[in-house]
Amino acid sequence: MYRCEVEANTAAIVCGGEGKRLSLAVNGLPKALIPIQKRPMLEHVIRDLSANGIKNIFLLTRHQHGLITETMLPLVQNVDVHLTSFYADVGKMEHILLFLDTVMTQESFLLLPGDHLFDDGIINALKAVPPRNGLILAVACAQGTRDYGPMSSNCHKVCLNRNNDSIVAIGKDLQMFNAFDTGAYHWSVTLKDRLRIFLQSGPPEKMKLSAFTQVLANEGLARYVNIGMKRWVNINTIQDLNIAERYLAQRKRNRISSN
Repeated sequence: MYRCEVEANTAAIVCGGEGKRLSLAVNGLPKALIPIQKRPMLEHVIRDLSANGIKNIFLLTRHQHGLITETMLPLVQNVDVHLTSFYADVGKMEHILLFLDTVMTQESFLLLPGDHLFDDGIINALKAVPPRNGLILAVACAQGTRDYGPMSSNCHKVCLNRNNDSIVAIGKDLQMFNAFDTGAYHWSVTLKDRLRIFLQSGPPEKMKLSAFTQVLANEGLARYVNIGMKRWVNINTIQDLNIAERYLAQRKRNRISSN
């Protein structure tokens, strides 16, 4: 893979979810503010981005957007980032398009889910690979089984077929696959016109990020970076919260032992 001459320093975090499957744990909070290791889930994501040199961060907010903004801005005052909330009462893909149309002026940016936690090194590896005129997806190369080691047990397991450095197919129902989707992307801003056409091509409920990635894969515009044996956690259920608590505790111990 080629490396960027200038690495991405901007990220957009999708954090508009209500956390309906976490209703017993949210206690009225939006999903992004659910505490893990005594910090809101979203704060962990922001701190990880900052630690990997991403200093310009946009929160793509929807549900309880005011509470998210009011909570997060004071919490990250001692973190070296410029944090901006970008609210829109639309679906995720429409929200990304609005962000591209009205805010994003740099050549590329990272796109991350606000309910994923990533091992050290994943973000840094992703930002270093140029998306050119398409996108890069961080993936874990699999061994033909949905129980592959680096996947946390809670992960949705969106699968991929890859060939050389390109993505060939992506989806939850692939029978033949050789990688897993982490949900972490590096996008080129040149995709906005392609995304606009995509959103006009079908009903909103079918306009998913994985479907857009498949469209780009068909055009040779979707590539990947292999994260190797690194892990990530996708938080959707109470069980996932318990996994995330253990995961962050172990990650903290690993960081201490490596210093």
